[in-house]
Amino acid sequence: MSTLDAGPVPEVAEAPPSGGPATAPTPQIPSTPQIPPTPQIPPHLPRPPGGRAHPGDDREERRRRSPAVARLAPPWRRPAPWVLAALAAGYVAVGAWLGLGRGAALPEALRLTTRAYLPLFGDGGQLGWLAVGWAPLPAAVQVPLMPLAWWWHPFAAGGLGATAQSALFTAGAVRQLHRTAGELGAGRRVAAAVAALFALHPAVVYAGANGTAEASLLFFLLLATRHLLRWGRGGSANRLAAAGVALAGAGLCGLPALGAGVTATAAVATVAYRGADGPVAARRAVACADALVVALPLLFTTTVRLLIGTLVAGSWERMVAIGTNPNLLPAGAEGASGVGAATRIARLAAQSAVLEPFAAALLIVAAVVAVRRRAAASAAALTILAGGYGTAVAVAAIGPGGPWSLGSSALLVPLAILAATGLATAGGAHPPGGAHPPVRPAAHPIGGARPAVRPSARPVAPRYRRGVAVAVMLAAALPAGAAGLLQRAVAPDEAHTLTAVFTLDRADGAERQRRHRYDTDRGLARWLDAQHLPPRTVLLDTETGFEVVLASRNPRQFAVPAGHGFDELAHEPARRGVRYVVARPREDPLPADRVNQAYPTIARDARLRLVRVEPTAGDLPAWRVYAVR
Repeated sequence: MSTLDAGPVPEVAEAPPSGGPATAPTPQIPSTPQIPPTPQIPPHLPRPPGGRAHPGDDREERRRRSPAVARLAPPWRRPAPWVLAALAAGYVAVGAWLGLGRGAALPEALRLTTRAYLPLFGDGGQLGWLAVGWAPLPAAVQVPLMPLAWWWHPFAAGGLGATAQSALFTAGAVRQLHRTAGELGAGRRVAAAVAALFALHPAVVYAGANGTAEASLLFFLLLATRHLLRWGRGGSANRLAAAGVALAGAGLCGLPALGAGVTATAAVATVAYRGADGPVAARRAVACADALVVALPLLFTTTVRLLIGTLVAGSWERMVAIGTNPNLLPAGAEGASGVGAATRIARLAAQSAVLEPFAAALLIVAAVVAVRRRAAASAAALTILAGGYGTAVAVAAIGPGGPWSLGSSALLVPLAILAATGLATAGGAHPPGGAHPPVRPAAHPIGGARPAVRPSARPVAPRYRRGVAVAVMLAAALPAGAAGLLQRAVAPDEAHTLTAVFTLDRADGAERQRRHRYDTDRGLARWLDAQHLPPRTVLLDTETGFEVVLASRNPRQFAVPAGHGFDELAHEPARRGVRYVVARPREDPLPADRVNQAYPTIARDARLRLVRVEPTAGDLPAWRVYAVR
């Protein structure tokens, strides 16, 4: 037995050095009383949002981020790469079939491809045009893909570059929704089911295949939602910063990101203020600091983008006008003409009803449950999608564009699915990285022992029955959404494009002509190529003539608004070597055309002479070619 284990050492009188009298025993210093260890809160207990961390939280957070623990995480939390690759390939296949096989490529997608195509194939000076409009990022990410057009020209002319970016972003959005469902406490089967319902929703499939900016907006908003949910449930401040960066990315993909940023900032400030410690001034400072972390990235990117876009476009009004009627509805199409506010609101309500028939009921019940259970973290995270959806609907209701497309209501799909997921898992959620349910310490822990814990709440209803009911409600959106895409009164743009593809017998004359819309543009491109013109000798606006540029084998011949000196060329065409001016007759539904603005009376302009009217079998006016005298 060691000396330490033998108990207290007896006091022994020291012997005198030379047989003298014994000295008094040395008094023993009393030992320090043993202090019981500080009770440690279980590492899976959520951290108060915006407040100080529980003891051991930072250490636990670092442990969870370590590679060794990441390899031990449940596999279903990390979707297999082949699943995401298969989803992206499926969306690309659908987009290629619609664009190349059925002539249903969307003008917005082709316009984004043109902005990425011109810096590499045009006359130069068009790189700044990427910042024009409300969605510069979907065009910028196509620039690395454009060299494929040297090998296969239809990659650009058919808009496959735009389809590729939207397919990849949609597959990423499915992954983010799957992981967010896990953060809400969904098990393996529930998370896979809600991700499948999202991935197969007709509006999501169409967004992934049509090459527009909706897919990238979905991805970044879902990414911000997941990071904000992790922060609210005990994550570090890095999660809040990541949510801010994701919102900044969404700001480069569409106007709804601004509304999402406003609601997210307000939610973060509220949650941080309620969870902070100390006096009111200290809590207010914590709330302001957290709000700035999530808001500053979006504010910075939006300000810089608007400044650059205004400088490149020439004026603020011109940059804003570019987003008007992006899909070029013809003059006679239903919904193309101006409609009243009541009609717009009714159409938006119908769009929401066909996308998610039970969305209103699910959101109301989920909000009531969140209030009763004081689930502020989950509610704050979902305000990102709610703010984006509200902004998109408001812009469609009062803006010049109008609710022509289901895209303005598409954010309702992930919002309803995540709200339903939180409702189905209420009372049984557990934090990621562990199998234990959320617990809270007993009021009076005994000594130094681990505090007794008890479940935080009981399920409000049997989870199985709730899950089945929620699944039925979400599954009903699949056939309803498919039918809504073909209803002219609900989605004029999608119906005008897809009716002749899927239900040819129901298509009217304009919808049948829609399949031949780009034949005129390609014929004009072939005629101009046959002239063998030098660079910058054809004036053309790319907001309406994008397919002419993409179909041409000599794109350097075009002088486009994105290039330098466009206004000077239009003002003095003969002196500056311009040979032809190409324009369509001005129609009210069409977006602002720089050529028609430069020549408001182009048919009677003495400097120009009409030399060609390109035959058209499509649904838009024919192109007119004017030679410079």
